[in-house]
Amino acid sequence: MEATSSLEDKFVERVKSRGAHFGSDSSGLDGHQLKTIQSCFEIFAESALDSLSQAQQYRILRVRKLFRKVYSTLGPVMVVLCMLADSVTNIAKLNLEILIPKLWDQIYVPKKGLKDAATALCQEHQAVLESSDTSLRKRKRNQNSLHRDVVGKASLPTTAQQVREEGSEADRVECKGAVFM
Repeated sequence: MEATSSLEDKFVERVKSRGAHFGSDSSGLDGHQLKTIQSCFEIFAESALDSLSQAQQYRILRVRKLFRKVYSTLGPVMVVLCMLADSVTNIAKLNLEILIPKLWDQIYVPKKGLKDAATALCQEHQAVLESSDTSLRKRKRNQNSLHRDVVGKASLPTTAQQVREEGSEADRVECKGAVFM
């Protein structure tokens, strides 16, 4: 457990270091930082999971969840600093239950430039930050669902009248708890 805790501690130190880089009230995000943040927001696109292996999809979903939790709990400045602190691969290794309290303990008053830039970026992407993901298991289940296999085939009777009309088909239909009159 100590190794996991130290990962979160190192990440928090990197977040603090990123926040310290914004020295003056007027300094916002530079071009490289904006590109990094835009790359992080791209993982929220539905198509971001399409060509990835199941392990890669799992990592992306973990990072999405972490960014959403940081945004909803700690606000836009902290989520932007988290996006700048490390790679998506390393962020996926973090334990959310350990990380959030550690970030919460960091009292950070953002400079005006950073606060304005972070707020604008998060407002632009507010829909994805406030939505939730369909779990990977549900996504797989939906892809292989039975209803796709029976499209275009005859349906089973659904009413008592249909059961009576179909005669021999009714012998194969088991209706537990149903009363046909």
